[in-house]
Amino acid sequence: MSKQDESIEMKYLFFIIVTVFIYLRNYKDTQYSLYKDRITFAEQTPDTIHITDHKYFDITFYEAGFNKWLAQQEPMSNFYESSLEIRNMQYVNEWNTRVANPSIYDSHLYSQRIEYKINPRKRYGLEVNYKLYQFFIFFEKKHEQLLLD
Repeated sequence: MSKQDESIEMKYLFFIIVTVFIYLRNYKDTQYSLYKDRITFAEQTPDTIHITDHKYFDITFYEAGFNKWLAQQEPMSNFYESSLEIRNMQYVNEWNTRVANPSIYDSHLYSQRIEYKINPRKRYGLEVNYKLYQFFIFFEKKHEQLLLD
């Protein structure tokens, strides 16, 4: 074998090693990104999530870790009430479908209907819509449930 052949083999081997290294590094990063949003819940005492406008809407959930998680989310001022209303309506419709089908969906997760209707005369306000929306996001992550696509 000539020195030129050895040089080509070494370059080829080096190329393979670098390619494998890059692939494995990207694979590790991909795996991390799949799980970085997963929420860990070591807390045993559930937070009481009371969402109310003191007029039309009043609901209470019990979920450990919600208040701490909510404090780390995008602030309410970054949202529009109308956008949250539309999104919440979609979430509520799916939620209530799951409540109505306990043979398909876990009745421990979906035990309570949510009465939420968009009505120009009944405005829930930005705070109610924000907290309800954040609850749905939290619920999806904590229980690994995808309510909406």
